[in-house]
Amino acid sequence: MSKQSAITLDKNLVLDRAKAKAAIDAINDRKHPMLLERGVQARGKLRKKLGKELRPLSASAGLDLGKLDKALKGSQAELKKSLAQEQAATAKQYAQAHKLRLAGLANTRAALEQLAGTAYLTTPIAVSTPFFIGARPVGFLEDSTIAPFNNVAKASLHITQNTDGSSAKISFYYAWQNPIDFLAVLNCSADVIVNGHVKNLADDGIFTGGSATVKLRTELNVFVGPLTISFQQGQKANIDTITAEGGGIFDVGAVGDRDVSASTHLSASNIQVEGSRIVVFEVAFVADYSIDDGSIDVDFASGDRSVICPSLNIELLTPPGPSVQPPFVLEPFKSVSGRSVR
Repeated sequence: MSKQSAITLDKNLVLDRAKAKAAIDAINDRKHPMLLERGVQARGKLRKKLGKELRPLSASAGLDLGKLDKALKGSQAELKKSLAQEQAATAKQYAQAHKLRLAGLANTRAALEQLAGTAYLTTPIAVSTPFFIGARPVGFLEDSTIAPFNNVAKASLHITQNTDGSSAKISFYYAWQNPIDFLAVLNCSADVIVNGHVKNLADDGIFTGGSATVKLRTELNVFVGPLTISFQQGQKANIDTITAEGGGIFDVGAVGDRDVSASTHLSASNIQVEGSRIVVFEVAFVADYSIDDGSIDVDFASGDRSVICPSLNIELLTPPGPSVQPPFVLEPFKSVSGRSVR
């Protein structure tokens, strides 16, 4: 193999450039079927057919279809203008998110380069209690308990105001400190167990009714000094989406009523930590919601309903040094005003 035809990744690994290119080209040439939700194409055809059938009936009933078409075109123009404005604002947010991802990728690369070619044994570390359980908005967290492997949050939310999109979050904050003055590399993981109930109401209308949607999910965010690591696929997990769509003049509204009982597993890998640096881990339960003439009722507080995060689990991939304990002396906790403190 000539030097020109090979890529040297490290001293122990050489990749044949031609074979690598051929393998990538073969993947790019593959055809991927477009998968649609069952009935999507059929519903679209039936909707168009029904629209054609209703036009002469609407005209015979005295409706001015010309004015209706003009109103619809005006509404579509306003919608396009609004979408263009939102796209510009979203572009700025995505640019900021991209910078965060690049910084996280740089940390991952440094961690992998540190481990390259090195044989190691992992050291498991269970951080069994968070140092804080918090929430937003104020009032979402009704009560909480912190105890080894039994960290519980009680959360509830009732909203009737219209909103294009808002979120409520319960956050379990764990911490660990690198006990030595040398770089460390770690993986981390956590489980979130939820048991609750969501009830959405959507009002009826003349032609179309209101809507109310709640999307439940979990996430794991890692904070290493000024750096936030949240780009890895395993750091986010969806639980459920509950939707209520109101009907037209002959309907009486709609209800989205569902019990929620689930667990999610979150993880992040190859995180580099400087010597003596404290790492903060946020394990969060999130309820995203939107309301248009309706209401939502999220209950993870009554009875046995709750959000539980037993522990934050660390796999230390580098020599642990003299101590691998959490950075705080864990004293008994008590609940004060709906949040747990030491």
